[in-house]
Amino acid sequence: MMTLTGGRVLFAGGRVGGADAPCVTDVELFEPATMAWRKLAPLPIAMCGGAGVELADGSIFVGIQLPGPQPRERSRDGSVAFVSYETTTNRWTQVASTAPPFNLSHLVPLRGREVLILGYDEVYALHAYTWSGTVFEPTIVPAQVTSFNLMTAVAEANKSVTWFLGDATVLKSATPGAQGADVAASKPHVGLRQAVALPNGRVIADAGRTMMLWDPALGAWQDVPPPPKRSVASAMVVALLADGRLLVSQSGFSETLTRLYSPGTRQWQRIASPHDVNRLFAALPDGRILAVDVTGRTTVWSAEATMDLGWHRLAAVPQVLAGATVTPLVDGRLLVAGGNVGDYQTSSRAIVVDPETGAWTETGAMSRPRTKHTATLLADGRVLVAGGTDHNRIVDVSYRRSMTMPRPSDYDEGVIDHDSLEVWDPRTGAWSAAGRFPVPLTEQTAVALPDGRVAFVGGHARRRVPRRMAGVVSL
Repeated sequence: MMTLTGGRVLFAGGRVGGADAPCVTDVELFEPATMAWRKLAPLPIAMCGGAGVELADGSIFVGIQLPGPQPRERSRDGSVAFVSYETTTNRWTQVASTAPPFNLSHLVPLRGREVLILGYDEVYALHAYTWSGTVFEPTIVPAQVTSFNLMTAVAEANKSVTWFLGDATVLKSATPGAQGADVAASKPHVGLRQAVALPNGRVIADAGRTMMLWDPALGAWQDVPPPPKRSVASAMVVALLADGRLLVSQSGFSETLTRLYSPGTRQWQRIASPHDVNRLFAALPDGRILAVDVTGRTTVWSAEATMDLGWHRLAAVPQVLAGATVTPLVDGRLLVAGGNVGDYQTSSRAIVVDPETGAWTETGAMSRPRTKHTATLLADGRVLVAGGTDHNRIVDVSYRRSMTMPRPSDYDEGVIDHDSLEVWDPRTGAWSAAGRFPVPLTEQTAVALPDGRVAFVGGHARRRVPRRMAGVVSL
């Protein structure tokens, strides 16, 4: 799973069906422009582990870890096959491989189509290779760099490489094969647990009691004020936002803490975390944040959103969600709107599906997330959506039960039934307000009358005074 330019996210390989399921060759790409996933050409080799990087020309370089003959839990005698993807041809090509034993640890893009490849053998000795599009050859690294102390590495356009070691030492090599010179000496009593390289050349590191930020312009570590709450984290992912802030998410055994850090003000802002731990975060061009977990479930965060403290779960399309409406349109297509995406997350998305070809297109989202609402085709081809329920008002920002179903007390259940109506116009794909019910209403029945009006019968408002009712709306 890797982030690409423009907020795109690539899923490659993995297992479908559990930890003992076979590895797969599936590849999918998330496009922020359509907010949907699409399949790419499959990998030439099934993949369960490895790493990938996007190169300067837009191609993708992936190392696929191949197992060795020993049992999986103690095998360190595998090898790696390297494949390259060309966006113009939608094809994967195997370009190189290593002899066993070799275990891939880092891929560092150098310049153009060049990549520095780092890994270790069965006794954890560090090995390095470079790939230049046509040539795959071994290289050396500075003597101080080992598989035990290497946290991360960053390359510049001139092919110089900066190495970040576990004691906070920073080395710089003129080329991947040159010996390094100290840029920053080790810090006494500092041991880096994790370090993540950012696209702007900075590196953020977790040193246990504190965090540090490497600024290449200054050539020095800067101490970061400790976050409001610390925890022993098993994984840390970081995304650089368009405004220069950093999203830092650290997942432990039972919770995920997600925060925004502003280097200019040195301030932390705590935001809600998605339910699922071990997520990848990508900054979208419009300022929102995309979160994807290891199963492919997709969530988007927006600072301007009010529901769910900014997080909105996106469903796989064209999946029809529980509580969604499916409305046949005049031209034979179907309008699918709303529904629940598990864990009481309600969607406001609407898509149009062609039942003949299975093709779908994204259309405008409803003004509110809705489930168990009604959608009625009007005589002029528009669709009237009315009432329904919204389960998105989650107020527990800590998500200590992030690996379990939320409890009822985690939700603000003040008003989650809607009294609003809105109309979708197939010519523009936009929604417009169409009045309100006397009371919030959900699970009602709607019938289009011959005179153009729509009758609503039954239903109830569980979060207000329950009331059986019937009424007629004129449009």
